[in-house]
Amino acid sequence: MQETNEKKMPIYNSKIELPSGLWIVATPIGNLYDLTARACEALKRADLVLCEDTRRTLILLKYLNLSKQLVRFDAHSNSYKLCKIIDVLQQGKNIALVTDAGTPCISDPGANLVNEAHKAGILVTPVAGVSALSTFLSVSGIHENGFCFRGFFPRKPSEQQKELKQVSESLFCHFYVWFESPQRIEKTIETITFFSPLAEVVVAKELTKFHEKLFYGSVENVFNELKQEIKREGTIGEWCFGAKFVNKISSTENNLNWVKTLDCLLKTELSLSLTVKNVSQYFGISKNTVYEMALKLKNEKK
Repeated sequence: MQETNEKKMPIYNSKIELPSGLWIVATPIGNLYDLTARACEALKRADLVLCEDTRRTLILLKYLNLSKQLVRFDAHSNSYKLCKIIDVLQQGKNIALVTDAGTPCISDPGANLVNEAHKAGILVTPVAGVSALSTFLSVSGIHENGFCFRGFFPRKPSEQQKELKQVSESLFCHFYVWFESPQRIEKTIETITFFSPLAEVVVAKELTKFHEKLFYGSVENVFNELKQEIKREGTIGEWCFGAKFVNKISSTENNLNWVKTLDCLLKTELSLSLTVKNVSQYFGISKNTVYEMALKLKNEKK
């Protein structure tokens, strides 16, 4: 987490309402000035702070001039620790859950705790703030009505190919977002270059930080820019990327399959307009053609 150059005391507000229970506290993804007053107050009032890495959370607490009991809670935390935390909450204590950066429970183990808290009847309160995902989407410039977040990109080559095949052939979404480590980002974009050379990508480095950078365009151009960037700056930073794929379906397969797909979707609970839109986008058929066929198929069933 990047500290600001100018030390400025946070402003606390005792009038901020925070019902007792488990607080899911969003923290900055790089710039400490993004911390909200409500998050400051939650961390101040918390009896216990759960975090992924105590060293990173200590930086934040130091900035807030707070001294709190920190308990590490990460992907390696076992069920015994989870039960102990629930016991503390049931005793009436307030617990703040934070992640290393951003909003907890998005691609991190906090979701398990939230699920158990719900089961135990404990009130879970979101203390909203910065999210790496929404921050990335706000500057991506991709014109899609929907997106799909897939967490961290797979590490193993076989799983990468499986992932890319699945998303590139999807009927319901065309823009996908992943997190990636600085050590693997170059290789990952190279993999997408070979798999789908016509894909459009957006890659973000160090969002909200001093060295923030965006790369966007064809996957081949972005890959070349990334190589130069990493050659100059090294494998550092927090990375997020999104890709819009061109479906790998031949014209012959199109002619054979789009009517069959349309017929199947008409049997689901999807609206007619959404069904027509999805088939049109996926197979590259005009909406008018798809709509006329949909009406024909519906009439045949009467």
